[in-house]
Amino acid sequence: MNKIEQLDRLEQVCGNSAPVELKVKEFFLSHVDRIRDAEVYCIGVAFESPGLRALKDTWLQGEPDEGTRRSHDPYPNSDGHVSLAYIQASAWQQAKDFVEGNRTTLEGRSFMVESITYEDERREKSQFRLAGEVDGSVLEGGGQILRNSLGYAVRISKIRAGRKTPGLAAQHLESFKLVRDLTSASLQGDKVGSCEVTFAPKKMKQGSFSTNPKTAGAITLTVQAGLFPLAFAGGTSEVEMRGGTDVDFSPPFDFMVRALTPTVAKMGVKVTAHCQHRGFFPTGGGLVNLYVDGLAGALKPIVIDKRGHVTKIEAICYATPPSGWLDEEDVTRTEEDFEPWLLEELADSGAPKPKVQVRCEAEQMPEGQKVFKAACDILVEMSGGGVFHASGGPLDGPKGRGSLYDVWGAAAEKALVPLKAQLKTGAALDEHLLDQLILPASLAAGSSRLLGSKELTLH
Repeated sequence: MNKIEQLDRLEQVCGNSAPVELKVKEFFLSHVDRIRDAEVYCIGVAFESPGLRALKDTWLQGEPDEGTRRSHDPYPNSDGHVSLAYIQASAWQQAKDFVEGNRTTLEGRSFMVESITYEDERREKSQFRLAGEVDGSVLEGGGQILRNSLGYAVRISKIRAGRKTPGLAAQHLESFKLVRDLTSASLQGDKVGSCEVTFAPKKMKQGSFSTNPKTAGAITLTVQAGLFPLAFAGGTSEVEMRGGTDVDFSPPFDFMVRALTPTVAKMGVKVTAHCQHRGFFPTGGGLVNLYVDGLAGALKPIVIDKRGHVTKIEAICYATPPSGWLDEEDVTRTEEDFEPWLLEELADSGAPKPKVQVRCEAEQMPEGQKVFKAACDILVEMSGGGVFHASGGPLDGPKGRGSLYDVWGAAAEKALVPLKAQLKTGAALDEHLLDQLILPASLAAGSSRLLGSKELTLH
């Protein structure tokens, strides 16, 4: 392989990699072999670095044959090494004293490698940056790019560059920190407002974790970032999550527990989530306990490629009124009147009558919330295995002693508009659920088939 071919391949390998962290494992003096009839020793530094090991393995896979690879490795029990000097046997004691005298200074130190330099026999140098680059301004330029980029070591630049307030928001930062903690990753640029982040995961681990953006940042979006790393961690993990449970431009909590988690359970991922308190914009205050069991094997493929007909309609109406405010008559009227109404709006003509369930819940108003909230989430289950979901709200509760029945009715009407539009497309499952299944489907051990509508979301 000539120099040009070597450089082209090195550029390709570096372009598919990312910055790697090196930890000095040992400052060593190793016997090399006889070179020109002389005993030779090597002074070098051995590294502990899964990232470097992966980089080396990728490079070696492209070597044309075993004969072109170096047969000698003075420190084979490491992820990589640097040979600093070769010493003749006559200077062995001096070399030994030098290594012993400097060992404590070097061992245990860590640093990041962001580029590789190739030097030829003429000492001409070519530098290649370890890329793993993601442009954070692509399409919407939002947080979904960030959450979907954490499977490998990566540098993300131009984060939310086109937004009114560029850079990381508190919720994005909590997503990074969660995945950092469960993968023992190094993380640079981890502050609110940062427009560039470098992330390098190491080893996944199960355990107890927590997230708290101290805002109404969506808990469900943080779950998106951490769900599958948690599933691959090898055991049951618990995450105490604070923030917003039902906020604009993010999946509501009821979507997560009634649409997403039952669907990924079919792929072998067992998730349980308990909402202790709901949280809303702008104060947050929500609290969710998330439990994820580690996968017993590979992710199973999923097939939802036929729409079928509506088999179940479920409406969850909730409110967070002050203590003693809820009128039981509002609850009774809602449960009685919504059933025939939703049946008329959502049932498929000529198909068996679906089951309808309406449930009303009153929850404690989050601390610091000045206006109580009310909402209606509607879930539709299909005979083809898919589900559709839409949320009306959260809306401000009625002033004074107004009727919750009327607010829940307005929320349900708001939810029905996008829900009916989705059902008319012929898709087999909810468009936002489809978004969130593409990544795990790509990791599954087999072929998955998911039937969406002709119009895909930007996510």
